[in-house]
Amino acid sequence: MRALLGHCGLSVRGYDIECVATLPGADGRPAYGASPHDGSGRPLVGARGRPLIVLSGLALLDVETAVVTVFHEVAHHRSYRTTGHAGTEAAAESYGQRMYREFVRQRA
Repeated sequence: MRALLGHCGLSVRGYDIECVATLPGADGRPAYGASPHDGSGRPLVGARGRPLIVLSGLALLDVETAVVTVFHEVAHHRSYRTTGHAGTEAAAESYGQRMYREFVRQRA
């Protein structure tokens, strides 16, 4: 995923991306991804010490879903960094969709 995005000029080198088979969402239903933070709003970090993005098997079903999910979680991390909270799901999803359109444009 990281290499594919990089080839399209969409770097995620500032994040550690980890994959898990399943990821429980806040409402108990399976989630596509997560950008975990501690109670003080600090991002949890992955193996390389970078803010963590966790992708579930649902997010990896196809390239579109994977790209949208990665950038959806990037949006949450950015919101925490700039505002101290996760922001809205709608804003994160909009960013994920926008970045997927850019991904498609760069691949063409």
